[in-house]
Amino acid sequence: MSTEGAFETFLAVLTKHYADFQGRSGRREFWLFMVTSFCLSIGCEFVDVLINTRYVGSIFALAMLLPTLGISVRRLHDLNKSGWWLAVPFGPALLAFLLVRSATGTIENIGYFASHSSPMFTLLLKLALGWLVGYVVLISWLIQPGTNGPNKYGAEPGPVGVGSI
Repeated sequence: MSTEGAFETFLAVLTKHYADFQGRSGRREFWLFMVTSFCLSIGCEFVDVLINTRYVGSIFALAMLLPTLGISVRRLHDLNKSGWWLAVPFGPALLAFLLVRSATGTIENIGYFASHSSPMFTLLLKLALGWLVGYVVLISWLIQPGTNGPNKYGAEPGPVGVGSI
């Protein structure tokens, strides 16, 4: 696997499937995009440190939001799963946020739960565990091979670089 192929795949996803939530994406396309995006985000953060700002990394993260969601949904489609499975880890996180917000009036007071023995603190720990389990399940799916042949989301994706993108 060459670096040149990874960057070409990254650019192809950005130019041809920027906000595409339909169809399927294979493992190789997904992981080449994700690793390249991760490396570029580290580069953006390095630039931010050099010029003492936060704008470069923030703009890059915002620009990558739709393509990352799109390729993740298409990857789940390749496994014959709904893209809504991406929301699973966010359920416990959102519930924890809402609980803290409603109990303290502000998210900044989360230290209240750590400094006091409360059932709410135990509940927040359980929600954090649920969030972690959700991510582990998603990652375990994303590393699996896709379904062979067509499924309800479309035809099987071809190899990257052979007209599949």
